[in-house]
Amino acid sequence: MKTSVLLKLLPAGYIILAIVAGCATATPETPATPVLPTRTPAPASCEELEGTCLNLTFDGEGCIYEGPTEVASGPVSLLFHNMSDEFAAVNLLMLLDGKTIEDVIEYSGEEPTTKHHPPWSRELGTYKATAAGRNRHWKGELEPGEYFMVCAGFSSGVWLGTGLTVK
Repeated sequence: MKTSVLLKLLPAGYIILAIVAGCATATPETPATPVLPTRTPAPASCEELEGTCLNLTFDGEGCIYEGPTEVASGPVSLLFHNMSDEFAAVNLLMLLDGKTIEDVIEYSGEEPTTKHHPPWSRELGTYKATAAGRNRHWKGELEPGEYFMVCAGFSSGVWLGTGLTVK
């Protein structure tokens, strides 16, 4: 590589220093087209999934749960159907400190509520925005304890889906 230095004294006493580097004249490579990950569509029903499946539907006026209220610890699928006209999400939470679903009902008050989940609960990473008419599938491991699920319409509020006991 060839480098040259140019110094020039300006009338006001300023000095300009320029370093000019010679570059190879090779043709630049064309960047590769980025490969975007493909998104696998969520299953339409629990029949398409193996193992324990929790099925929750939000219709804009309530949260409808279909599935067992008691399951064995271990792997589980949560299938959320947003049948409303707005963005919505599902949230599966573990109750802490010996709290029960009755405590959640008392804390939440009348539905729909605008309250955030109780401080004595732990989010499990299921809360994801889901467009109207779309499904969301979450897979995870549940340890023994008490859980609850809610549907949250982004402009309409939060509804309780169900309580869940994991043995």
